[in-house]
Amino acid sequence: MQLAEHRYAFLFTFAFKLLVVPTMRQRNKSDKLLVWVPEHGWIFHHTSESTYLEVLRLIGGERLSKVALEISHLPVFTKEPYLQFAKYMKSIGHGWFVNTIGGTSNKYLQLNTINDKLHLGLKVKLVPEEILNHMEAQNLKNQGVNIDLGEKRTRKLDDTLLVDFDGQTFDLKHRNGREVFVKLIESIGARDVSKLNLTNGSEDLVTSMQVYSNQLPCGDFWVSVPNSTKGKHKIILTIKAMLKLDLTITTLSKEERRDRQLEKLKSEMGELMKKMADMNSDEIK
Repeated sequence: MQLAEHRYAFLFTFAFKLLVVPTMRQRNKSDKLLVWVPEHGWIFHHTSESTYLEVLRLIGGERLSKVALEISHLPVFTKEPYLQFAKYMKSIGHGWFVNTIGGTSNKYLQLNTINDKLHLGLKVKLVPEEILNHMEAQNLKNQGVNIDLGEKRTRKLDDTLLVDFDGQTFDLKHRNGREVFVKLIESIGARDVSKLNLTNGSEDLVTSMQVYSNQLPCGDFWVSVPNSTKGKHKIILTIKAMLKLDLTITTLSKEERRDRQLEKLKSEMGELMKKMADMNSDEIK
């Protein structure tokens, strides 16, 4: 227990250092999955998909199939890979496959749903990649976190596009911006948007069936996602005007985005440390 508490303290201390010393890293990075699995410890890989898959393998397909998660009306966990999602079907052992379509935010939500339904005692967190350069990642690894360092990648720095709608914030410059855009369309109402007959370049924005290979599923519909942030911005403005939506669009500089991420991290690490203190208190009782 002391070792686990030390890990929390390390994460929180490092997050605080980033908040008060903002002159080091300037790259705008995305969140990564960090998962605590009882009897196995922390699971963390260079890609969130690898972390997600390892956790699923530890849980097992038989138990996962009882959760009844679905994508496009098809079970997420299956023994028969779906041809239409062939490139997203990944093995999780013992003849079971998972449909991995969707980004990190989807996987985060799925793991939390699985945890709630099966009462597994998982702790699923999204940690900004910004705090994990090679040195910090190695430090975590030395403290017992199961971590795959992988190769570092450089990303372009530019502004952020945030959309606030129906009590939710959609980060369209996130690494999984395509999936976030689809979630926004789903929240607005894919059926309503389809009636606007909007286009994304030469493609229809929303169709009732998959017409283009690059479309993503959105409930009973399929969405063609603009490649550029500017394209997403333009379409959202059009939808807002045509449907008369109470929707707010905000752009943030890379520095403003970084500050928001670090404030969020500080809050999350504080919550984790409080939970760990509560666990220690329960054990003493």
